[in-house]
Amino acid sequence: MMKSISLLVVSSLLLFGFNSCSTHSRDTVQECTQNAIKIGPFKQGNFIPDEKPLEVRNSKDLREVALSLPIWEGPWKESEKWVYQYSKNGLHVDQWTNPADGAQHAVTIKRLEKSPDGLMRIEVHHPVLLVFTPSGGQYYPWVAVLERRKGGWFVESAKNKVD
Repeated sequence: MMKSISLLVVSSLLLFGFNSCSTHSRDTVQECTQNAIKIGPFKQGNFIPDEKPLEVRNSKDLREVALSLPIWEGPWKESEKWVYQYSKNGLHVDQWTNPADGAQHAVTIKRLEKSPDGLMRIEVHHPVLLVFTPSGGQYYPWVAVLERRKGGWFVESAKNKVD
C-alpha cells in the first residue's frame, strides 16, 4: 500500500513537474491551481512520442495503441504480457479498457473517426489522476483526443472532466 502511494506521488511529480508554488499570494495560488490541473503529459498542442513503437500493422489493436501511450504504472515492456494475458481483445472494437489492479488505473481508449487527412484519432479517458494543488492533492478524471503522427501522438484537446 505504502509503495503504491509512493509511486503515485513520484508519478504525479514527474507528470506535472515540481510545482514552484511556494509563495501564497492570492494571484499566485489561483495561477498555480490553474496550472496544476493541466493534464500532465496530455496537454493540448503537445506531441507525445511512442512509449512502445506502434507499427501500422498493429494499429488496429487498441491494446497496441494503449501500449504506445504513457499511461502505465511501469514501463510498457513490463505491462505488455500482463495486458495480453488479462485484457479483452482490442481488435474489431471501438473502445478498450486496460485491465486495472491496485496500482494501475483503468484507462479507456476509444477509436474516433479518422482526421480529414486520414490519420488515426483516439480519445483517452483516465478516471483519476492525482493532481497536487496548493490546497493539497485532488483527483481529477480527464479526457484527451489524440491524433496519430509519425512516431507518436499529437494532443488535439485535453481537459479534466470536472470543468
